[in-house]
Amino acid sequence: MTVRVLVTLLLTTLLTACTQPQPDPKTITTRVRLSPSCGYSCIGYDLDCVVALQARVLTADGVEPENGRRCQPITLGNLCDLTERNLILVDNVDIEKPLMLELRGLHNRARSSNLSAASLCEVASSSDWLFWGESPLTYLGDGGVSELVVQLECREGCPCSELGSSRCPVRFPPSACLATQCTQECATDNDCFAGALQCSPDDGKCVVEPGGFCDECSETDPCNTGNLCVAGVLSDKGVCAPPCPDTPCIAPATCVPLLTKRVLDGGAP
Repeated sequence: MTVRVLVTLLLTTLLTACTQPQPDPKTITTRVRLSPSCGYSCIGYDLDCVVALQARVLTADGVEPENGRRCQPITLGNLCDLTERNLILVDNVDIEKPLMLELRGLHNRARSSNLSAASLCEVASSSDWLFWGESPLTYLGDGGVSELVVQLECREGCPCSELGSSRCPVRFPPSACLATQCTQECATDNDCFAGALQCSPDDGKCVVEPGGFCDECSETDPCNTGNLCVAGVLSDKGVCAPPCPDTPCIAPATCVPLLTKRVLDGGAP
C-alpha cells in the first residue's frame, strides 16, 4: 500500500512538472531613448554611414540564449529613424528569465568601401560603433511586456558627416565616462548617476567612494580596478572613470574621447 501511494505521488509530480505551461519564445521589439551625448535634436545627427544594427540579448548572469544575437543591414537617415519606430531585432527567444538587450550601430567608414554589411557584422569591434546602448533587465514571460527600451549613447558631436575630422577620428579613440560635475545635489541614490554613487543624508550630495567613479586620483593615489585615472595634458591629478564604450556610461556622464587628455599611471584598467 505504501509503495503504491509513493509511486502514485511520484507519477503525479512528474506529470504536473511536464504539463506546467512554459513561456513561449517571443519576438522582442525595441524602443530607443537618446542620451545627452546624442545631441538636442535627432534630426541633426545624421546616420547615412551606418550600415548595420547589431543586437544581442543576455540574461542577468551574462548568458546569451538561443537565437539571442542578430546583426542586420539597415539604412538610416538620422537618429529620428530610430526613435520614431519600434525595431524588431531578435525573435524566437527563450523568455523564461529576465533579459537585457545590447544594441550597436555599425558604420563603414573605418573599413574597405566594398565591405558588405554582413561582412562588417562578422569583424566589427567597438571601434566601428557610432551609437550603442542597452536596456534594463526586463521579464517578458508574463505576456504583458514584449518591448525593451534601450538607452542610446552616441559618439558625441560625431555624426557621419563629421567622421574623419580632427575631433572625430574614423575609428573610435580610447575614451572614458566623464561627468562635468560629480558632487551634485541629490534626494535619493537614484539621483547620483542612477545609484552608481550614494546620496548622503547629511548634506544631500552624492558621495564619492575612494578610488571609485568620480574620485580624484594621481600616480601615487590610484583608482580601483576597472577605472582609469584621466587628467588634463598638463595636470598631475585626475579623476577616476571607467573606459567606454564597452562599458555604457550612466547619465549625466558621457563617453569622452581622450584626445586632449592623458591617462596617469594611477589608473587601473
